[in-house]
Amino acid sequence: MIEMQEEFKLAISTVKKKKKKVVMCHGVFDVIHSGHIEYFKQAKSLGDILVVSVTTDKFVNKGPFRPINSTKDRINVLKNLSMIDFVIQSDHQTAEKNIDDLKPDIYCKGPDYIKKKNKDINLKKELKILKKNKGKFITVKHIKKSSNKIIKSNDLDLISKNDLYSKHVLRLRSKFKKDVINNSLLKLKNNSSFILGELIIDIYNFLDVLGKSGKEPMLVYKENSKKKFLGGSALVANICSTFSKNTNYIFCVGEKNNEINFIKKKLNKKLRYNYLVKKNSNTFMKMRYLDSYKNIKILGIYDIDEKYLDSKIEKQYLNKLKFFSKKVDTIILVDYSHGEITKNVKKNLLQFKQKLYVNSQLNSNNIGSYSLDKYKNINTLCVNENELRFGMKDYKTPLRYLAKKLIMRNNYKNLIITKGKFGSYLFRKDKDFFCPAFVQNPDDTIGSGDAFFSIASLCLSSKIEPDLCLFFASIAASYTVSNLGNDKYFNYEIFKKNLEYLFN
Repeated sequence: MIEMQEEFKLAISTVKKKKKKVVMCHGVFDVIHSGHIEYFKQAKSLGDILVVSVTTDKFVNKGPFRPINSTKDRINVLKNLSMIDFVIQSDHQTAEKNIDDLKPDIYCKGPDYIKKKNKDINLKKELKILKKNKGKFITVKHIKKSSNKIIKSNDLDLISKNDLYSKHVLRLRSKFKKDVINNSLLKLKNNSSFILGELIIDIYNFLDVLGKSGKEPMLVYKENSKKKFLGGSALVANICSTFSKNTNYIFCVGEKNNEINFIKKKLNKKLRYNYLVKKNSNTFMKMRYLDSYKNIKILGIYDIDEKYLDSKIEKQYLNKLKFFSKKVDTIILVDYSHGEITKNVKKNLLQFKQKLYVNSQLNSNNIGSYSLDKYKNINTLCVNENELRFGMKDYKTPLRYLAKKLIMRNNYKNLIITKGKFGSYLFRKDKDFFCPAFVQNPDDTIGSGDAFFSIASLCLSSKIEPDLCLFFASIAASYTVSNLGNDKYFNYEIFKKNLEYLFN
């Protein structure tokens, strides 16, 4: 077997010159079973050479704790099956690139895909590339077996991981049956929401290190590539729009370099949004420079001003706020203290305090004026532990006592405290709940708090069990920290797939 890409291309080129027919299969192949063996046998019978493309760990989307076996282990198993001629990696969410590179005569799938041809989004993308390269799509028939069912029936994924999160999932499985989970999904779908707060455009500039300057004591970099994402309230709005039956959103852009065309392109088509233009201001942007080899952040440069809305724009903003606030179940505010939430905006929002969910963030711009007392008597406040301790000016008192003290002081129905890789807490006057974190070594934490807050707010507003609220929000955060940037944001379909895996 050959795994080196250049050697593989050379070998395939030789095969094709001999007019041999190449068949390609693609998948995760986490736990090999008899269905896979029959699949490979039938695929090989369609041609002369069988190439199996394997999705690498990072792009496996089968639910929490998957894959069980690493890319290396899965490839090693496949390499030892006699009917397979070549095994290659797929470092993408689909097999498009491998199909384009290989140009197989036949792309083969199992019986599960007989009815999925016109429904599966990824398959449609793959078949488009296949058609461009004049390949043929064939599905084979054999007795269906599922790696997911084999794994879940034995709890192999959870039992093999003797950690806090695995034990927590097993506890939730025993506590909440399938009908409770399905009912929770229906509640979320019937919710309506209104999102507001500062929109931020995140830019990731990837750099290659050239080395030390020959004349000055500094490192020299070369630009490699650049990616741009929607962050801040726009990320929250995008996520919520895939869950709620209707999602309304208002935001501001700057008069200068407003990026409105990019914003419109990236906002979910289900969103009902209105935007206002702040005079003498810019659309907020955060540029982060990353080492392109390890994706480590080197430097951040923020283009953010602190100007408040002028009286004319504020009046328009308030009119839209009052209109939407009366019509929805949930008002979700992301307050970065960058000038959009004026005193009048806050005053009007507090008229709807029972359905107001606030994420009040501490950042480099508002560190001198940050206050936990800005929003009192609201339904829910969500902050991280550092924000809580900074606002309370207390770094020693146990978290639970500090949280209860703040609840009594400001009369919140719910107080959510996030602790990154140490999990999250939901505190009430008479009770508290905990959920451990799913990912201990995140790829990128940007946006994870917003994703967590979005789902936690919708769940609490939908009267879902508190234990499940934290758990569902944790799933959202775990997906976000496992992806670099927010181009692919957490959504209802990803959420549903996770729940089906864990609870069915």
